[in-house]
Amino acid sequence: MTTLFVVRHGETDNNKLHRFIGSTDHPLNERGQAQAACLREPMSNVRIDRIYSSPYRRAMMTAEQIRGGRDIDIVPHRGLCEIHCGEWEGLNRAEIEARWPGMINLWQYEPDRLLMPGGESFEQVQSRAVQAFVDIVRRESGRVIALTSHMLTIQLVM
Repeated sequence: MTTLFVVRHGETDNNKLHRFIGSTDHPLNERGQAQAACLREPMSNVRIDRIYSSPYRRAMMTAEQIRGGRDIDIVPHRGLCEIHCGEWEGLNRAEIEARWPGMINLWQYEPDRLLMPGGESFEQVQSRAVQAFVDIVRRESGRVIALTSHMLTIQLVM
């Protein structure tokens, strides 16, 4: 049996400000580092064979805490990246609504109809993320794997 521990990264400054960060590569802020550090001790008691992570710093910093000084490979995997928000990157809901009226409602209530200008659709993210999970599980059959990714990416796989 293959075991997966799926973990969302800790907080970034833009998470705190409720801005869409998607594929923008932000590190964890102080609170996010503390959140990730909370994983270190409990995960140190778990045998982990390999860690896969979105290559974004916030996810890699979280993966480092899971590794906790052990000799475990952290493998960056682009399939685990967050949705690319295109022109929405760095904007908050009010700014998006002002530029693209009605699109925030699609985000909240009809995400299958949403395509952010210059960004990915939920279906595109789901397709690549599910394929990443399948590839990882096939490659790591019978092992214990930790995987660090992003909120929407994880939600779309689940």
